[in-house]
Amino acid sequence: MSDIDKIHIRATHVSNGNRHFATIVFDCKKIGAPGGTWARVVVERLARLAFVEPFSSQEVRMLYAVFELIANDVLCRSIYARPMKEIWRTEMRQLFAQVEELIGRSEKWGDAVKAKASMGFRRRMTEMIKEGEFAESLRRHSTYYRTKLTGKHLPRPILSPELGDLKMPEDAPIDAFPHTNAIDLKNKIKKRLDEDVRTILDACVSDLRSWQKIRQQLLELARIERSDIEMDNAINFLNGGQYERERSLQNFYEKGIFRPERFLSAASKICTESLHWARIKEIKVIGKSVHSLAMVRALDPNEFVVRNVHFGHVILMALRAHFLELANAFIILLIHTGWNAASLRSLTRPRVREAASGYLIQGFKGKTGKDTPEVFLDKSHRGAIEAIELMLWNHQNLKQRGLISPDDMQLWHMWPKAGVIHQMGSLDEPIRLLGEKYGVKRFTLDQIRSHMLVRLAVRHGTAEAAPVAAG
Repeated sequence: MSDIDKIHIRATHVSNGNRHFATIVFDCKKIGAPGGTWARVVVERLARLAFVEPFSSQEVRMLYAVFELIANDVLCRSIYARPMKEIWRTEMRQLFAQVEELIGRSEKWGDAVKAKASMGFRRRMTEMIKEGEFAESLRRHSTYYRTKLTGKHLPRPILSPELGDLKMPEDAPIDAFPHTNAIDLKNKIKKRLDEDVRTILDACVSDLRSWQKIRQQLLELARIERSDIEMDNAINFLNGGQYERERSLQNFYEKGIFRPERFLSAASKICTESLHWARIKEIKVIGKSVHSLAMVRALDPNEFVVRNVHFGHVILMALRAHFLELANAFIILLIHTGWNAASLRSLTRPRVREAASGYLIQGFKGKTGKDTPEVFLDKSHRGAIEAIELMLWNHQNLKQRGLISPDDMQLWHMWPKAGVIHQMGSLDEPIRLLGEKYGVKRFTLDQIRSHMLVRLAVRHGTAEAAPVAAG
């Protein structure tokens, strides 16, 4: 098969704040789109545009899936495989109607996806063609063709339950509370919305402060002077492999100078003082051992905060924030801003400004290419100042120690097990741990965002307030 019939389209998608790229190949011979035909011109122009700015992977894959679905249909192929000058409104309506018929019969897609697939096909097949290239004007395809695939778009879930036992008012859906009048219902809804989000906010703030308490202990220990041999052993421990680390700790024991607090003091001093930090080559993951466990328990006797956290990550808390700690900060700010997770992940250092007794922050919406509205946060926003200041402290320290480049303005840097610093990824594990520690029901970041917008609309008494805040 000739490569000329295979057209490559660059595509991209964002997952957990990280942008991924892919190349999707359209086999024009397979879908029956020879050169100069309507479908072929559309695909070629998409490829040229995607070379400059890639399209959504989901959109491109869906378009190709539609072509594969309709490629063996005689009517569809006889229309889209014609030159544009032979396409009139009648042919366009025939093609779109037949495509909808075939999509409607498909069992691999739900109603909402079917509607999206049909709409995407119609849009690309008309908008990629310039005015005057068809036999008559077809660019306003929605005027000349009315779709029958409307789909069923379910409302986005919020934190409050959608279904409940009406015998127990507190478990009922928020719009089904027993009430005496509209004002009574509105007040009950507001109360329930506040309570459900407060449960998560309280858990995140409590966990954030628990981490801060651990860090404060380390910073206080770092102020204590240690002997040269203690400092050398701590540096060897941080630089070495697992065997060398264990031998380093064993030396402490054999020489009778080991106490958990003394080693933690030396390690914290290394993290906080540039002179000592210069002797660190590379810090790798430090596993659990009898010795490291003793030191963790010196900070957190019940292992409530640092349960399942690598000892090496605990030591480095004098230098930078832990992923689980940053996750709390992220959720707190998500609650107070009402942004989506992608917009909050886009937050950079220049977009966090001190103002009065708080901070002004502004994100970016990649889907629309616009900035979010600025949000002012102060002490009246529970946990917000602590979350922002942790984020700024972490960014500054990583930069000072040369762990990120001087021009890196991203604020959500985490240090996972691999030891490689990169932007925050999935929060599934932190959310699961919040449930274990504080009994919080499992939730998603999308639920928080939808919940806060519903809460805003209820408080303002108008649906228009939510999209304004969301940007």
